[in-house]
Amino acid sequence: MKAPCFKMQAEFHTNPRLHNYARQVLWLSAVVPIFAVLLVKPAYTLVSSMPLDWFLICISWLIGLVGWSLVVASYKELSRLISSPNLS
Repeated sequence: MKAPCFKMQAEFHTNPRLHNYARQVLWLSAVVPIFAVLLVKPAYTLVSSMPLDWFLICISWLIGLVGWSLVVASYKELSRLISSPNLS
């Protein structure tokens, strides 16, 4: 059984539009939160007496995104191994 987010992954190589869409989603999930933090930073600094540590937030987000990608890759590998008919 495949997870819902991987439902159309087999079609990525045969459907270039779907592959481009997946690449856009990856870039948006990496870049948009960083810009959101940079936009919120001035307002947070005005309201709060402490400055926003934007560098730590952005690095943490990118590390989390890389970690999620590794989890997805290991899930795909595990699914392939489990569904393989040649288990030795």
